[in-house]
Amino acid sequence: MALNDHALCTFASLAPSLLLETLWVQQWQGEEKLSQPYRFEVRLATINPLFDDEALLGNRAVLTLSDALGLPHPYQGMVTEVDYLDADSLYYYYRVVLEPRFVQLRHFRFSEIWLDKSLPELIRDVLKLADLNVEGPGINGLPGSAYDFDIRLPLADDPLTQATFTCQFEETSFAFISRLLEYFGVYYFFEQGPDGEALVLCGDRLYQPQLPSLLTYRRQDSELDVGRVLAVARSFERKLVRQAAGVTLQDFSATNAQLKLEVNASVASASLGADASLEQRTAVSSSPVFIGGQGLYGEHFGSLEQGQWLANRRAQAIGCRQREFHGAGRATGLRAGYPMLLVGHPRPMFNAGYQVIEVHHEGYQPLPGLGSEGEGPGQGINTRFIALPGDVQFRALCVTPRPYVQGVLSAVVDGDEDTGRPLLNDKGCYKVSFPFIRGAKNANRGSAWLRMATISNGSSHGMAFPLLKGTEVLVSFLGGDPDRPVITGSVPNSENPARVTMANATQSGINTPGGHYLAMEDSASGPMMSMGAPIGNTKLTLGEGNVSGAHLQTDNHMRLASNSYKHEVSDMYSHSMGGGFSVSSNGSQSKQSDAPPATDSTSTSTKPAASAKSHDVFPAFSHTGRFQDYQIAPTATFTPSWSIKMEATLEQTSASIGLLKQSLSVMGWEVAVSIAGPKTTYTLHPGVKKFKHGCEELLAARAEKVLNAQKSHVNEAKLSVNSTVTTGTHVHNTTALVTFSCGPHSISLTPSGISINSAIPVSINADVNINGSLVVSNTGIFKNCTTELLKVGKSISATQIACLSFKSLTSKQGVPFVPSVVVEEVAMIAAMKAAGLVQKATEAAAKTINAAAAAENNAAQIVRALAAITPAP
Repeated sequence: MALNDHALCTFASLAPSLLLETLWVQQWQGEEKLSQPYRFEVRLATINPLFDDEALLGNRAVLTLSDALGLPHPYQGMVTEVDYLDADSLYYYYRVVLEPRFVQLRHFRFSEIWLDKSLPELIRDVLKLADLNVEGPGINGLPGSAYDFDIRLPLADDPLTQATFTCQFEETSFAFISRLLEYFGVYYFFEQGPDGEALVLCGDRLYQPQLPSLLTYRRQDSELDVGRVLAVARSFERKLVRQAAGVTLQDFSATNAQLKLEVNASVASASLGADASLEQRTAVSSSPVFIGGQGLYGEHFGSLEQGQWLANRRAQAIGCRQREFHGAGRATGLRAGYPMLLVGHPRPMFNAGYQVIEVHHEGYQPLPGLGSEGEGPGQGINTRFIALPGDVQFRALCVTPRPYVQGVLSAVVDGDEDTGRPLLNDKGCYKVSFPFIRGAKNANRGSAWLRMATISNGSSHGMAFPLLKGTEVLVSFLGGDPDRPVITGSVPNSENPARVTMANATQSGINTPGGHYLAMEDSASGPMMSMGAPIGNTKLTLGEGNVSGAHLQTDNHMRLASNSYKHEVSDMYSHSMGGGFSVSSNGSQSKQSDAPPATDSTSTSTKPAASAKSHDVFPAFSHTGRFQDYQIAPTATFTPSWSIKMEATLEQTSASIGLLKQSLSVMGWEVAVSIAGPKTTYTLHPGVKKFKHGCEELLAARAEKVLNAQKSHVNEAKLSVNSTVTTGTHVHNTTALVTFSCGPHSISLTPSGISINSAIPVSINADVNINGSLVVSNTGIFKNCTTELLKVGKSISATQIACLSFKSLTSKQGVPFVPSVVVEEVAMIAAMKAAGLVQKATEAAAKTINAAAAAENNAAQIVRALAAITPAP
């Protein structure tokens, strides 16, 4: 036969260096399916021994099939494979593979993320990699123009395909776009134009070509000649399969956590056409053809509307294959995605419109010069096809595997600028930049908002430590889904070293970028816990710190507020205050005012108004709580008043020198103060009071007390003394004793020291400089003698307490730290006078003291008499 005369198939390379080459097609086979690129394998022959087969690879080419009338039906694309086969006496043989340009996406394999993109936007971005840049008119455009691809989706579907985060993870761009199209129920086919093939992405059968190809049915044994003008189907079979009755999709959405995301769709209904009647749908739903169901969890939908939209597509993908029609014959013009019309079938119901979803072409033709000229057109060509009813919506099954992300990935917290503050959105998500992002992108395009897993989280409770820009985090993916990342934790690196290393391996703690911290030391030598804030160098230390026990310090103001208070140091000090709340008639609580109480002893104040609520700087942590309505009953109720009570008691202290024993009576005091509430009692055990800068430091008494003198002290006494001052000197064995006496008062001067005796307080109206020990009030330390000290207490009223220290020399008392009473006795006496309650108690106490002093003077005279008559050793 002449070259390409009535040829069934021709092949032409568009490579510039091969435009003048002559190639013959000997054999071909190929397939075309909806939502799959077509692929043709062609056996070529050339008589040129120097044929440059490498020039074929990667260049455009055209394979043309001819129908019964000789009309061309081209398949355009790119040569993706070239094999040199063999040669004979005339030809050199090659095998080539022709595929559309779309398959070039198989050679792009990487990881990438897209933010806030819809499916059409993703399609445009990905197709650029295959140089498919020219977009068609879409559903509203006019055909006729040349384009590389066309997106034909209903406008209502666009927002349903929007995703905040889409990840291509270690997969080819072809696999990535394929699984997205399958997920959203979008399928594609190809149009062959004068300038090349065009990829058409379709979301509904209404946007597919509507003009059908005519196909006439003739049995294999039929002798009727259908002529050369019609495509012929020699076989046409129907295939029915049993399928699941429905599809159920379930999911969980963090943005709509309270909503149960579960939707259902009927596969039986989806197997029918859009024009099916209600009776037909009811009948097919109860048909035994459909049984069971398919349940899928994690289909990644955030609303019931989107879930139902996806469920309908899953049902259509299953139901559309319930009835298939398989045919074979000579039908070169059939194309996947295009309609056809069958006529001449003996079963009238088969003579209807169909849509072709799959076509297989194969053929053979002899080469010129190799024997027979062939049997003419129509011989050596065969077409097999699969079609669906014309009114059934086709969807592709989700067969492209989704990458499974195992383990965790490293990422870095990102931000628009380095402000030193964490960058979070209104949902508490962080902007995270993945290291596999291709190209340079700013924080808005290259960083995704991700949730972070925490130890605890709830509507009114939780734990959070905000991450700063540059923090390395570990990201895992829920269910291995690359579209569902979550931050699982942060890790140290060279830029952000670990807080605990070998140098401080015994420490645990927390610290914030602002300098706040909570640290714990678990070493055996000094276990402690400390927390602090940078403002005012404020710290609270518990354990073995600078102070063993508890130590609170600040350079700024300190305020403590509570409903009740109790402070106690065993055997040394106790201070308790109660109240602070009152109970109303309905049982609710009201807080006392912070204002100071009235000082008028005769007045009774009304209940003060509740204090204004202070501003809360941590609303996310403290604004609500499960105990916000919980009420605590007060321990006491009271009417605000002012009262002072002072009581005096005698305590006995005994001392002995050799065989001589002497009992001394000393006075202990207890003062109870009630200021606008319950009784407040301050009790101080024996010690020396030392006033210094407005504070009072209690130290252990270390003074000597002579046997012949007793110091007794009361706050105030009204005593009148009218006596003549006498002076006497007694010398015994060169030892002088000089005594100045005035009534009950005396001053004795001896080589051992000076003794001042008085039944009332001694006033010194000048500065006093004491270089030795000071003996004050009822404290006694005896040198070279055996003593037995009973507990002698003194009560002091005060409205203010500051903290210094209390030190004791006894092992029993240890070294506790207690607040000391900051008050001057003169001020206390004035307060007692103002209350009008101290005068009588003071006079009674003075009489008791005078009696005790007289008894002691008598004892002292006996001692002196004994000393006078005792000979010197």
